[in-house]
Amino acid sequence: MKMIVATIRTSQFQNIKQLLLQTSTTSLTVYPVNSYKKNTSIPYISTDNETAMVNKMRIEIAVDDNHVDSLLNVIRSTGADNCEHNDDTIAVYDLVQCIRIRTGESGTTAL
Repeated sequence: MKMIVATIRTSQFQNIKQLLLQTSTTSLTVYPVNSYKKNTSIPYISTDNETAMVNKMRIEIAVDDNHVDSLLNVIRSTGADNCEHNDDTIAVYDLVQCIRIRTGESGTTAL
């Protein structure tokens, strides 16, 4: 099992969400985050720490190993546009255990 964590621009969220829900994804955890990346070459990021924060959305998806590549392709292809300053990220972590609280199911059946 893997945990996919994508931090994306808010403008891309609806497109990515719609495509993810059309795949094998059974659930998403989504919340707004503020992202800071120290890079003065990006015009919309100021050197002032207070204004250097960029509003983004963070998507977390717990998936079976067999679905990781297809979901990464969906997120990457949808999030990659002509913006040369795209600093969105995707991370993939090993998910050691997953338990459905209501039923006690564990592993991939709990996803």
